[in-house]
Amino acid sequence: MMSKNINYDHAEHLHRFACWTAAAAVRRAFVGNEVIARVIEDINLKQELFELKKAEPSAEKFDEKHKEYSNRLVTRLKELLNSQAEKDKVTYGRAAKIIAVYIKTCYVIPDPECALSRVAHPPIDRILLTNLSKCEKINFDKFPAWTKLSPKEYVELIKSLRRIEPDHFWKLERYWQSH
Repeated sequence: MMSKNINYDHAEHLHRFACWTAAAAVRRAFVGNEVIARVIEDINLKQELFELKKAEPSAEKFDEKHKEYSNRLVTRLKELLNSQAEKDKVTYGRAAKIIAVYIKTCYVIPDPECALSRVAHPPIDRILLTNLSKCEKINFDKFPAWTKLSPKEYVELIKSLRRIEPDHFWKLERYWQSH
């Protein structure tokens, strides 16, 4: 039975919702919400992002921290999963999307002008890349599906995307339209 004395303030409420949205963004043929939420908590993402926001990171500093978070998330996920088939689905691209959706939920939506919001990576998926290819005349076909991106491919993709929207990276999502 759950205790009534759990510390549940707005920050905790937002954190739990962000865990759910991040898990939902990668759930198809992948692990469930509980596993994603546990990994986010195990790598201390909530506190680390809070500290990073206070530091007002540059794009370069954010990219450095993002790589660290993504690698830790991949490692922890693989530690928790039992079968090799499950572990094989753990990719840098999935980790990056989990982090992107978590940040979008906790920081970009409530405070789009803060330094962290301006430099955080948008969630990458096929819809975004397809629409960018059409509108910006950039060929993203050389990249695999977002679920299969390696660290090197992800970094290369982010560099290409930053050239399109260098100041408020979240505004790149104007290209995310499913119709």
